[in-house]
Amino acid sequence: MGFGTPQAAPAQIPLGLDAKRTQGVSWERAIQGLPEVVDRFKKFVDALAVRYEVVIGIDELDKLAPDKVEAFLNEVKAIFSIRGCHYLISVSEDAEAGFQRRGIPFRTVFDSCFDELVDVGYLDRGTSTELLRGRVIGLPTPLVWASHSLAGGLARDLIRYARALVSGSETAPREAISGVCRKDLDDKIRAICRELTNVSNDPWATRLLVAILGFDGPYDVSASGVALSRYLGEWLADSRASLSAAQIGEDPAVFRQAAELATFALFVATVCEFFGEYSGPRRTEAAKYDRRDPRCIERLAIARQAMSQSPLIAEQRLSEFREAWHLGTLSPVATALGGIPAGHGGD
Repeated sequence: MGFGTPQAAPAQIPLGLDAKRTQGVSWERAIQGLPEVVDRFKKFVDALAVRYEVVIGIDELDKLAPDKVEAFLNEVKAIFSIRGCHYLISVSEDAEAGFQRRGIPFRTVFDSCFDELVDVGYLDRGTSTELLRGRVIGLPTPLVWASHSLAGGLARDLIRYARALVSGSETAPREAISGVCRKDLDDKIRAICRELTNVSNDPWATRLLVAILGFDGPYDVSASGVALSRYLGEWLADSRASLSAAQIGEDPAVFRQAAELATFALFVATVCEFFGEYSGPRRTEAAKYDRRDPRCIERLAIARQAMSQSPLIAEQRLSEFREAWHLGTLSPVATALGGIPAGHGGD
């Protein structure tokens, strides 16, 4: 901020000389440092806390890279000690898995900043059904269960999937489910391809990108998902076989991306196959089983939940569900990584 008085025009003196007088005043805003900003914020919150209980929410911290999250928390810790003020911060499990994969101890980073860490569990099928029934009257049961399965019991995704399925429900439920699964698989493929493109100095990233772009499967999402899962499983097996003896046990990072995509492709294929093949009575039968039973429809949501933590575990849950419903046992990632006995991964 600044201003000044205008300059005066030069005065003419009849001696062949010019005389000029100027004056002005200016102000410049001083940039406040972190201590000054923190002090002003504390005074503001102190004033609010006299009459109110102050709760400040910070959402989507997981959108930052793990190292930036740590830096951010270290910077804002100075405002966490204000009396009468509480902070509520949410971080997804995907972000926690990202911390662990990068060697950053998630719990250590957060334990040093917060009084308590609370794990918020997933919705079970009954709770998801109750939530959706309260929002949409007459939502067909197949769409409710498909929404729950695709969302993995995550409330935010549950609403998103339900909206997408309702938007496509002008057709039969199975076509709506197939359309949403097709879009999900295409989005996942594009996202991984973008990640691989940004790692141009890694030859394994280039090889996986070429392999994905070279896949030419059927358009039907059930058949395409199964075919892509097999295709990437074979790529993983061939790629691991090409590693030297010194490299065994230190798989390139992109191997995990290949495993995640293979497992996700198998997941959407299984959802489409199950809801497409089995009509009312058998689907109702699936809902009666205990979640520990591999025939229980809840196992699809459990598999979805496991994907960010371990593609192998997610694939195992899917394989058990597929075998229980005679969809064909398929474990391409486990077979490629040596996670199951030879011969168990076939149909």
